Amino acid sequence: MKNGQCPKCNASDVYSSIGGGGIGEGFSIYVRDGDGMKPTRHWQTFLCAACGYYENYFLDEVKIARIVEDPQKAGWRKIT
Repeated sequence: MKNGQCPKCNASDVYSSIGGGGIGEGFSIYVRDGDGMKPTRHWQTFLCAACGYYENYFLDEVKIARIVEDPQKAGWRKIT
């Protein structure tokens, strides 16, 4: 999607959210830290207008590092 082509239908009618943030106001990504679950809206969304497929890319490098360091503590699990 980042190259402007949809991986599902191969259309080039792809749009990207401006300045991060995703679709809607209620969608957040949660990462657990010492004070509980903290939401973030720091991501970028790509949308194919031809078929409706979309992808989200998480951009918060600090929270990604917390997940990688200790997935269980951050409230995530690694898929193997």
